[in-house]
Amino acid sequence: MNRRKTSSAAFAVALSLGLNMAAAAVEHQPAPAVRTPEQILAESDGRPTKTAARELFINASEWDPDHQNVRESSLQALITLGAPALEHLLAEFLPSLDVRRRVTLDKAAAGIGAAAAAPLLPYVRSRDLETRRHAIALLGTVCHGAQQTDACATGPFPGDRAISNSLRRALKHERDDSVLWTLLASAGKLRDPGWISELAPFLAHSAEPVRLQAAAGLAAIPDPRAATALLAALDDPLGSVRQAAVVGLSGPALAAAGFAATVNAAQTATPGSQRQLLALDALARIIRPAEDAAQPLAPEQCALLAGLAGSIAGHAADDGLLLAYLAPLLPFASPELTAQLAASPAADHPFAAGRLP
Repeated sequence: MNRRKTSSAAFAVALSLGLNMAAAAVEHQPAPAVRTPEQILAESDGRPTKTAARELFINASEWDPDHQNVRESSLQALITLGAPALEHLLAEFLPSLDVRRRVTLDKAAAGIGAAAAAPLLPYVRSRDLETRRHAIALLGTVCHGAQQTDACATGPFPGDRAISNSLRRALKHERDDSVLWTLLASAGKLRDPGWISELAPFLAHSAEPVRLQAAAGLAAIPDPRAATALLAALDDPLGSVRQAAVVGLSGPALAAAGFAATVNAAQTATPGSQRQLLALDALARIIRPAEDAAQPLAPEQCALLAGLAGSIAGHAADDGLLLAYLAPLLPFASPELTAQLAASPAADHPFAAGRLP
């Protein structure tokens, strides 16, 4: 019995020593040399092979000093190889939670642009939640709508039909909120008025992030109907969603396209209500940049503001908070109306004091 115990102990010691020696040997092995993009592409004859694509990707996504000199050049080489190289990477790296890999994959897809959509589309149907969420997010990045420099450019754009169809199919079946709100955000980036009727119902969703992204999606579509739909979010129970609506209504896509709808909302809302104050806030945000811009408000917009100021001035004379929100619009009203409001009891309210022109 003692011999067995001694033998077992000796074996355990030997095994431990052997493992430690093996680990030390591995630890002291020199790390493989980091190859330059030129060396990688020379080996692949410039073709977007899986081996070349993966090595370039790892070069581009490592943050250690050894990769510092090849990081950016490897990313550019990967982008130059285009969609065929990206296709080799998606199955492995779309579901990755490693921030280095995610950032690099996003940069590569954005650099490749619209051509990256084709290899991404199959992953919208993935059973893995993170894979399909990331694929849907990237489709919103690379679609033609997201590439537009003119915020008022309206879709659908040539080349985005496959993305739009894929997102519509996904919308019918998606039950995970994190994927759903990503889908709504990407759909908005298509800037397609055909999506307004599909985005609008999600303003009533039970989850705040879904409502926020529905608002953001509508705010990206430069169409009066998008503004009309987005106005519903001014009545949301949460301030974050209401604020998203205000920002969207005054943003670059809807500032002009939704101007009349926002004026109408302020004019028809219950005097002094949250809805009216928020609509006035959105209009004030539009007015401020226009005052400093080379292209001021159009005459018809100025007329709408003058009419709005006149229609609610009577209520503002007795409501200091309403008067404070109305004040940015008064330069478009008549001097007589402005003087009447300045002499009203509401002008002494702490919120209104100092705000009248």
